[in-house]
Amino acid sequence: MLLTPGPTPVPEFVRKAMADITIHHRTPEFEAIFKETRELLLELFDMDDCVILASSGTGAMEACVTNLCHKKALTINSGKFGERFGKICQAFNIPFTELKHEWNTAISVDEVVEAIKNETVFAYGLDVYNGEPKIHPEYLKLKNIFLLPHLGSATKRTRWDMAYRATKNLEQFFSGKKPQDQVN
Repeated sequence: MLLTPGPTPVPEFVRKAMADITIHHRTPEFEAIFKETRELLLELFDMDDCVILASSGTGAMEACVTNLCHKKALTINSGKFGERFGKICQAFNIPFTELKHEWNTAISVDEVVEAIKNETVFAYGLDVYNGEPKIHPEYLKLKNIFLLPHLGSATKRTRWDMAYRATKNLEQFFSGKKPQDQVN
């Protein structure tokens, strides 16, 4: 199981597991693995429900927009992923407010919080945020926000670091410890 977006370096033990025989998705064996995986994710993230998507990052972004933005979306266009959120909204005729900045320019937390508090938008999906994995406390006070950390990395070094952190978080979780990047 990979908890980071791809393409990303894959640890050797994961590559070996992925080289094993494929289990058909309608077998009792697969259903048992799927059920256990879902239960572990619910425990790991301390959530009441979760959805597992078998898609690219764009597919996950599209699922978020089409399922969570029923009235109006806020997109922050300061790079490729923010631009893509806007294009997805356009493709599905979902009204959106775009906060547009130069590429690779961070937006201020205050600007985002103000747009949400003023009900400029119904829901807000945050792809990349300042200081992640730490979350600005103002975001946690808002009821109409969902976080998607972190689809926006691109360097090999960052991908290696993300793969390492994801692996460490899983090791900590499965050994009964609190993962270092657990949000709630």
